[in-house]
Amino acid sequence: MNEKRPRILFIQPNNNYSGSCRVLLTTIKDSYGDFDYKLITTGTDGILSQLPQERIVFIKYPTFNGRIVHGPSYLLYCFKLFFVALCYGFRYRQFYINTIMPFPAALAGRMIGCKITYHVHEKFINPDIRKRVAAWVMTHIKAKRIYVSNYLKEAYDDHRSNSEVVYNKLSRDFLQKVNVVPIENRRRDTIVLITAIASKEKGVDLYFDLAEKCPAYTFWLVTGTPVENAVKFLKGRKLPNFHIFQGGNNVGRFLQQSDLLLNMSNPFFSQETFGMTILEGMAYGLPAIVPNTGGPKELVEDGYNGYKVDVTDLNDIKMKLNEILDEKNYVRYCNNSLKMFQKFNSIY
Repeated sequence: MNEKRPRILFIQPNNNYSGSCRVLLTTIKDSYGDFDYKLITTGTDGILSQLPQERIVFIKYPTFNGRIVHGPSYLLYCFKLFFVALCYGFRYRQFYINTIMPFPAALAGRMIGCKITYHVHEKFINPDIRKRVAAWVMTHIKAKRIYVSNYLKEAYDDHRSNSEVVYNKLSRDFLQKVNVVPIENRRRDTIVLITAIASKEKGVDLYFDLAEKCPAYTFWLVTGTPVENAVKFLKGRKLPNFHIFQGGNNVGRFLQQSDLLLNMSNPFFSQETFGMTILEGMAYGLPAIVPNTGGPKELVEDGYNGYKVDVTDLNDIKMKLNEILDEKNYVRYCNNSLKMFQKFNSIY
């Protein structure tokens, strides 16, 4: 007689190409592939659509005459998520909630006595009422909590025995495609890469200003959304050394051609809690310049595999770029980046 497979219900608010979605996809494929599972999510145009369609329960975000009305649409979404999770909860007695936002699912699971695990990726700056409620539920409901960095665990002041820090890992699929070009064979076109949605939170405006200050380098913005969104965000500004690409689920080809990775998440608007793009760059041996706050600090050691900086100090960042990309230093930084990657990611 075949042993009954364990059952688990995953909940992710938005199916897109964000770091939290990529982490959830890796978690499901590498750790829960043999489980009897379902995933509840919103949106069909994202990386989670790689999972078998029969495993996914898509919830359509409510609209009025084809338009989202933020307050009413969100309330209807919460009710819908609560009742869908409640229905599936009678079969799938373990809930795995990715990010803190799907709190209605946590309430539904708790109501019927399901085991709840939260995978916490975010800490909000100046949160609105929705985010305050979500954070309150996450911190007060009976659940196991997995944080993506020590910074994030401390930010929630969580010292409970069943809470732990688990650094994000790169998927087997990603690692199998990694082709590290030997450092001595790199083209050295001095390509400085950032992979982010064009927004102030991700510091893309600062990134453009940095490109203007550093005409000797080539700057690539790889975004998971259409290029025209980034063009609109930058208000049509152009530079000969600044290029925008849509990466989607294929950032590896850009990482392979780049020389250095930047993460310029602006802590004034949003706090980066880990930095999946940094880890991806490290897998390709790319040195990194990252914010001096939040989770990225745990991935980079100053003068070893990159630098931690104030992302608003463009003159300092320019100096750090010159330091790392100098021929007499570059090989050392790249080798150290590969070593740091080994520290943070499992080898399959």
